[in-house]
Amino acid sequence: MKKAFITLVFFGIVLFVPRIAIGAFDGTKGLIGDIGSIIQLLTQIAFAAALLFFFWGMAKFILHAGDERGREEGKEVMKWGIVALFVIVSIWGIVAFIQDDLLPGGYSTAPNDFWNDNSPGAPLPDDTCLPGQRRC
Repeated sequence: MKKAFITLVFFGIVLFVPRIAIGAFDGTKGLIGDIGSIIQLLTQIAFAAALLFFFWGMAKFILHAGDERGREEGKEVMKWGIVALFVIVSIWGIVAFIQDDLLPGGYSTAPNDFWNDNSPGAPLPDDTCLPGQRRC
C-alpha cells in the first residue's frame, strides 16, 4: 500500500511539475480542466479493469467447470467484478447528474464560470426575457 502511494505521488509530480514550470496551465481553469481530464482517464481505466476482472472470473468459471472449488472462485470473481462495475457506473451517473442538472451552466468544470456568466449584474442578451416581464 505504501509503495503504491509513493508511486502515485511520483507520477503526479512527474506529470504536473513540468507543466507548472513552463506555465502550460491556463490559470486555475486550465489546472481544473487538466485534473478533470486525468480523473476521467483514471475512471475509464478503472471501468476497463473491472470489466476485465469480470471476464477473468467468467473464464475461470468456464475453464474449471468440473472442479467445484474452481467454479466457486470464478463465481466470486465475477460477483466482485459486477459490484465494481455497478459502483463505477453509479458514481459516473451521479457525477453526470450533478454536473448537468444541478450546477449552473451545465457541464462546467471551472468555478469562475458561475460567477462571471450568471451573476445578477451580468448583461443579458437582447432577446432574453426575465420571468415576470411583460415586454421583452
